[in-house]
Amino acid sequence: MTDGRDTVPHHDAEMAAFEAIRAAWRSPAASRRARRAIAALPPLAQADLGPLLAQADEARRRSWRAPLAWLLYLLAAGVVVSPLLYLGAWYLLHEEAEDEVLQLEEELAPIAVYMPEPPLEEEPPPAPPEEITGIVRSTPPGPSGDPREGLPDPVSITGPQVIGARVEAAAAQPGWMQTMRDTGGSGEDDEGDGARGVPEGMVLVPPGVFTMGSAPGVGEAHEHPAHRVELTAYAIDRDETTVGHFQGWCIRAGDTCGWRFDHSSSMMSDHPVTGVTWHEARAYCRSLGKELPTEAQWEKAARWDAESGGVSAYPWGNAGPSCSKANFHECGRNRTVAIATLSGSSPLGVRDMAGNAREWVLDRYGKYPAGKQTDPRGAGSGDQRVLRGGSWGGFGDDVRATDRDSAAPDTRNKYNGFRCAVGVEWTGEVPESESESGSESESESESGAAAGPE
Repeated sequence: MTDGRDTVPHHDAEMAAFEAIRAAWRSPAASRRARRAIAALPPLAQADLGPLLAQADEARRRSWRAPLAWLLYLLAAGVVVSPLLYLGAWYLLHEEAEDEVLQLEEELAPIAVYMPEPPLEEEPPPAPPEEITGIVRSTPPGPSGDPREGLPDPVSITGPQVIGARVEAAAAQPGWMQTMRDTGGSGEDDEGDGARGVPEGMVLVPPGVFTMGSAPGVGEAHEHPAHRVELTAYAIDRDETTVGHFQGWCIRAGDTCGWRFDHSSSMMSDHPVTGVTWHEARAYCRSLGKELPTEAQWEKAARWDAESGGVSAYPWGNAGPSCSKANFHECGRNRTVAIATLSGSSPLGVRDMAGNAREWVLDRYGKYPAGKQTDPRGAGSGDQRVLRGGSWGGFGDDVRATDRDSAAPDTRNKYNGFRCAVGVEWTGEVPESESESGSESESESESGAAAGPE
């Protein structure tokens, strides 16, 4: 397998290609220089810059084609054309071509700003197997005892194709997310919260029971019935995966990653990435030793309050959504916003669980069961995968913490993003479960508070 570092394009070469494209409309020689500059770039950059060069070539051809046609027409009519008339016509169309090039430069500008900078230093060599102390696995280690044995290559399982029967079968087995020990943590309880090895940038969700689903009279039929779910401890990303992080991974994945800049709602590096398929989202998480959260894990992180043990209609409480808390259709932003800019965090501190990018989760889509469940993983079969949280293009009612959606796993649009989760070792006391009467009172309060946007 090719070293991922070899596929990262050189920043200076890309910027030189941009400059060559800007000059390509002036002459065929300039266009050939631009074509040579693009040919020296990696395939991902070539795919992005090739159409822009074609636009510049077309602008150059139009700037000469029309005056030449005028000249031939007037000569055929027997009219003597003065050099001034010809030059005047050429100048007018030349100005039009310059306007097209200026528009082309505006399209180039946001891409140029967010092309990756050259690395400041070489990445350290990978640690030998004996130094690897914690890996989240879908399957037990192989006969050799090496924890990496049997794990799928994150690059080879991406793309719009089905990830593969071996990976799907492994993920469907019990114990799909085993404990992660001493990874990113100190080896002691992190901040005294009862967990060991919570990775940086993730939020701990303690083990215990919570109420999943909507109260009677709230939401759609597939959000019912409300039921009790017990989950083991895990951690979930505080923020949605950004354009900047996903772009770097996609470049290293090479041709197996089908995502492009224009698939996303925004090219800004600190905005949530969208236009990602379920397969690509899962492969990204697995390449980091993580996994997509289950639907139950996502909902608990979005609405469960560790202090009261109860749940709410929205991440911030039972009050309806406002544009200071969430990004949805009525706000009129018409795209994602940067992470950590809105105030509607969940009680655990997880951000953007309402609106902005709708998020893929691990589960297949299906009906909820009526009884209590432990670490559920959704329907056992089906062609659709679950999406949660609503998006910048959805209405205010879609950002409720219990709202559900589904799509085929190869769906790619400007609304769907994701975040990752990972199992952690819980060393503290298990929080007391909610009482059944408490669950009923919470459902009543949720039903009374379900309202439209503020």
